[in-house]
Amino acid sequence: YYRAQDFEQATKWFEAVESTDSNAAPEAAHWHARILLKEGQPAAARDVVASALQQAKTSSHPYLVSLKLDEADALYQESATQAESVAAYLEIAEQFPKHRLAPKALYNAAYGAMEVKDFQNALTYADRFNQQYAEHSLAPEVRKVVAECKLQLGQLDGAAEEYEKLVKSGDKDAPKFELRRGLSLFLKKDYPEAIAVLSQVYQTGESPDQRAEAAYYL
Repeated sequence: YYRAQDFEQATKWFEAVESTDSNAAPEAAHWHARILLKEGQPAAARDVVASALQQAKTSSHPYLVSLKLDEADALYQESATQAESVAAYLEIAEQFPKHRLAPKALYNAAYGAMEVKDFQNALTYADRFNQQYAEHSLAPEVRKVVAECKLQLGQLDGAAEEYEKLVKSGDKDAPKFELRRGLSLFLKKDYPEAIAVLSQVYQTGESPDQRAEAAYYL
């Protein structure tokens, strides 16, 4: 039912398993929580995870880390607890560094910190990711965090360099990154290079908003 996205029926089965003391209960709670998160019900997801975590911790259950990540995701979905989610993601990455979900948790910590404008810590977590999981599939996403945090912190040489790498990587958002690169160059008063980059964005930007922003800096 879950894979067919029949979440109503899936929830019934998961709740039935959760109500037992079986070893499958924590796994059922995990998938139930994912449904609730998809449906925008983070508080309900946290309730489901809370009871399952007690059983999972006692038995060192294979779904323990998944449940902890569900809990952190639920915290992130609510604006009032977004800052708490960063600590929760970081705790997973530090306690279970070799788990398959550790890179995702550390990336989420970096991204979450950036979202709550804690740019210095976001950069610290991103650097830690690059040291530990440089070959992971999330590495390109981490580079985006690094670039934006350097821009926000006024590390303009580094920001321009990171955005240039993103543009050259062929990322689907390359036009957006070219605009951010142009902004970095503009802010560091490298006007000739900024004009060259921003003029290109103005001429070839994918959206009216991108072209308008380029024109504004020009």
